[in-house]
Amino acid sequence: MTLTHSASACPASYSSTVTVLPPPTVSLTADQLSGCPPLDVCFSSEVTGASFLEWDFGDGNHSTNLNPCHSFFASGQYRVTLRGADEQGCFSRPDTVQVHVFPEPVAGFVLPEEVYCGSPQAITFTNTSTQATAYDWSFGNGVNSTLTSPAVTYTEPGSYTVYLQASNTFGCTDETEAALQIVPQPLADFFPIMIEPCAPQQVVFDNASVDADAFWWSLGDGVESIAANPVLTYDSAGWYDVTLVAGQQGLCFDTLTLYGAVELFPRPQAAFSWEVPAGQYQGLIQFMNESVGAVGYDWDFGDGATSAEVDPLHDYALNGSWVAELIATAANGCTDTAAVAVEPETMYGLFFPNAFSPESGEGEVRVFKPAGTGLVSWSLEIFSPWGQRVFRGDEINGDRPAVAWDGHYQGKLLPQGAYAYKATAEYVNGIRKIYTGSVTLLR
Repeated sequence: MTLTHSASACPASYSSTVTVLPPPTVSLTADQLSGCPPLDVCFSSEVTGASFLEWDFGDGNHSTNLNPCHSFFASGQYRVTLRGADEQGCFSRPDTVQVHVFPEPVAGFVLPEEVYCGSPQAITFTNTSTQATAYDWSFGNGVNSTLTSPAVTYTEPGSYTVYLQASNTFGCTDETEAALQIVPQPLADFFPIMIEPCAPQQVVFDNASVDADAFWWSLGDGVESIAANPVLTYDSAGWYDVTLVAGQQGLCFDTLTLYGAVELFPRPQAAFSWEVPAGQYQGLIQFMNESVGAVGYDWDFGDGATSAEVDPLHDYALNGSWVAELIATAANGCTDTAAVAVEPETMYGLFFPNAFSPESGEGEVRVFKPAGTGLVSWSLEIFSPWGQRVFRGDEINGDRPAVAWDGHYQGKLLPQGAYAYKATAEYVNGIRKIYTGSVTLLR
């Protein structure tokens, strides 16, 4: 290059050599230019004369690497630009490519419920996916579907995970999942068990529920229970409604109310007292029934003897302490029991009347009949005033004498007078005694 300068008439010139360098050049390539988000693109560059590179990925991100990789997360068109510069500050022409990130579908669906009670269970799934054209369902029970909003029937209880993959025409996909549970439906059932329907009464509740693992009871007497088979004593007569709630995993429940499940009737009140009747030997006991609300009575005198009379008279043959028991029965069949200790003082021995009249009076006045108790064996002989034996007997009824003389001998009534007797007795306590005396026959 020559520079010429003219001043006045004297020109002057200057020459110098200028070298013009070529600018740097850059070019770029990409391993892919379109795809579904997130789209990972790796770029390669060919650089001549550049010592500095700048990448602009079109989404606000930059890089100075030679061969960077970049991820595009949102759908859209991205202009990627590469520029280079040399040490003299000369810039290359930019090289660009267009990256297309396809729209992404969003998978979604709605479950009517998360927990279902009982099977089989038919469930319809509502598809809420957007920007999708195809669907692939997996219901966790071996069943699949490509319908938009399918329905499926679950035949067995269990926990299931439902998967949905939504896709569009670009081949982009999105997935979502949700869990549901099919719980066995419990069936509440029970039976009250009692010995008799009479209050007070202990009642056992036999739980016959199916597919239940927890229970709540309202037993109708202000009492609640969570026992499987509760036991309750009802003190008062009446009707009691009982409710059972059977649960499964705290999720599914069934309720059964039995109205009047427990019906209890009032019991009678058994009571009695006893005494020795006036003028009777002490082994004879009179029982006085003092029961209330009863129509039937069963007595057990404690010595093996029984009675169904209202106010029985009982003869104890032996000394001792006996427990007499009375079972009183009401018209509704309910019973009550009372027991009282009885201590009769039976006097062993024989007692002889001193006169009798065969032709007048009534009953035992017309015969000579000794009385007594506690006999094992005995005999009675009667003699006339002149010493002739006119009667002999040894009959016994239980432990009592069963002999009576009517004043006759050989079919004829003997004359009035005093007749001697002799009795020999052996008692249950082993004592043997002989009794003698006289009795007057009156005519």
